[in-house]
Amino acid sequence: MYSNNCCCTPPPRRDYCSCKEGITCALDWFYQDLLSSGSSSIVPGSLKYYPKLDNIKNTIYAIAFISPDIVPIYIDSTDPATSNLTYLSLCKISGFEFQLSDSYKIAKENDIISRFSKICYTSPNSCCKTGLLEYLLKTNQFLTDNTATKPVAIISVSDNLNFTIDTILAINKDTVWAKRTITGPPISTTYYVVSLCEIIGITLNKTSV
Repeated sequence: MYSNNCCCTPPPRRDYCSCKEGITCALDWFYQDLLSSGSSSIVPGSLKYYPKLDNIKNTIYAIAFISPDIVPIYIDSTDPATSNLTYLSLCKISGFEFQLSDSYKIAKENDIISRFSKICYTSPNSCCKTGLLEYLLKTNQFLTDNTATKPVAIISVSDNLNFTIDTILAINKDTVWAKRTITGPPISTTYYVVSLCEIIGITLNKTSV
């Protein structure tokens, strides 16, 4: 497991056309914080990875370890003796979703903002990341400036996988962290981590969908 120093210490090699470092940092935070022994900050069973594999659960109850390319996860429970193990390629993960326990939401949101807000325009070798960073900043402004109409943005990563958000918490060169709150009743908030390398388009809707 990588040491967590504000984010994590990623593998020494760097691929500007990959968002693997950002996905690794997200998984490291999940492992050391949300899924750590005794933690009650996450709603059990709410952490999911995307894209979902055919006929395989996409829940993450526990993480065995993180290698430079692969992360083994337990998809049924935190007990390795009873849970199925799935090996995921870090380069192929599109994103995550999860829910936080009510009493931890403010603290964990502040943690996300402080850890993962690291915007860096990464030079011509960025494989479209620079343009996405610019439009994610525009999306954030759109969501902030039009609160009276309850706007949302739809981040599309494939034909059938979309993340609907109403607030952006953090943006960095590999991932965007966001959330969507449904007023209910009951009120529920879902958090998303989306890989910039997988984003196909962003749709801005002036009213909630």
